[in-house]
Amino acid sequence: AYAGMGGEARPDWRLTGLIVPIPGQTLFVKMTGPSALIAGERQNFESFCTSLRPSRKAQEMRGQDAAGAGDAAPTGDLTWEAPETWQDQGARTMRLVSYQVAPGTECYLALARGDRLSNYNRWRGQVGQGPMTQAEIDALPTVSILGEDCPLLEVTGEYRGMSGEARPNTTLLGTMRELGDQALFVKLVGPAAEVEAARGDFETFCASIGER
Repeated sequence: AYAGMGGEARPDWRLTGLIVPIPGQTLFVKMTGPSALIAGERQNFESFCTSLRPSRKAQEMRGQDAAGAGDAAPTGDLTWEAPETWQDQGARTMRLVSYQVAPGTECYLALARGDRLSNYNRWRGQVGQGPMTQAEIDALPTVSILGEDCPLLEVTGEYRGMSGEARPNTTLLGTMRELGDQALFVKLVGPAAEVEAARGDFETFCASIGER
C-alpha cells in the first residue's frame, strides 16, 4: 500500500529503485505505480538505468567537490532527541530520519544543497504562496541548530508534497542550517492545528541536534 510522502495509501502498488553513491552526493532512481504496470516496465527501467552517464560538466563538478571536501562540515555523526510521542519512521530517500507526529503530520531531517532563499521560497511554493525577499527571511523568528540561530519559516495553504495530493489548510514549519557544502533541513508538515500543537516539541527537537 504505497503512501508516498504521507499521502493516501494506494493498494497493490510497487516501488522499484536503486541508490548509487557518487562523490559528494547520492543518485536515486525510482519507479512507482500499479504493481502490474511496474512489472511490465521492469526491463525498460533497467535499460534506462544502464543508459545513465555523467556529463563532462558533472565530472568537472565532482572534481571540484572532491578538491573542497576538506572544508565540509561533518554530517555523518549528527545526533538528536525526539519526543517520546513521535513515532520513528526511519530513514527515507534523502532523509536522515522521519517521524510521525500525529496522523497526517510528519517531521523529518534531511541533507541537501542550495541556499536558504531558494529553499525557503520552494517550500512556500509547496503551499501555493509567493516568494519572500532575503530581507524578509532575515527578519523571521529563529530556532537554534548546532549553536546557530536559523530563520524559522511558517507558511499555511494548500500543500502539495511529492505525492502531488492537495492538502488544504496545511502548515509547513521549516528551517535549515548550512553545513559546509550541504544544508540540514528540519521540516514539520501537517494540518494547521496539529502543527501549532507540536510547535514547542519541534523547537526543542531542533535545539537537541548535535554532533558526536
